[in-house]
Amino acid sequence: MLVAAACRNPPPQTPAPIAPSNVADPAVARPFRIDRASLPDCSALSVLKQSSAGLSVARCGELGADATPAQVAEALRCVTDAVATNQPFVFHQWVRGIDSLVGIGALGRISGGAFVVDELDYDSDPCGGSCPERGHTDVTECAKYTRKSQSDCARNMLAECFACDGKHDAGSCVQGGSAVSR
Repeated sequence: MLVAAACRNPPPQTPAPIAPSNVADPAVARPFRIDRASLPDCSALSVLKQSSAGLSVARCGELGADATPAQVAEALRCVTDAVATNQPFVFHQWVRGIDSLVGIGALGRISGGAFVVDELDYDSDPCGGSCPERGHTDVTECAKYTRKSQSDCARNMLAECFACDGKHDAGSCVQGGSAVSR
């Protein structure tokens, strides 16, 4: 008796959202909050991990600066789908800056019954070596987050693929120096 078996790689799938634990009522409007005392640093990745802990969100990727085009395309599809359906999501990408390490991220969430997206922007050396800050993340809340056309989308920087409208400063995390996080 001859038995033949063929193996095929399954198609890539978006990781399943984690089960919520201690999730606040989404009907209540809550501002983005950073607890600096419990963070190891002020990178966008640390802030995103803290702010999405315990939330049921689609995990759309944690890309390195050397991410392949296929990885970037999969993350872009995941974020685009989440935004189109108002599904909470989280995404992070490292990018090589001119003189520092840059991290960008986004957290889609329900606040006050509305879908909002928080954009996070991290720079490990915001002054190019001339200030005491050793990195900071700025958070901007977007009341409307829309996908730009393909021609407006930089191949390697996912954040440039979306437009943030109705935005306002939602917080910052400063590492080092005399600045205070909020």
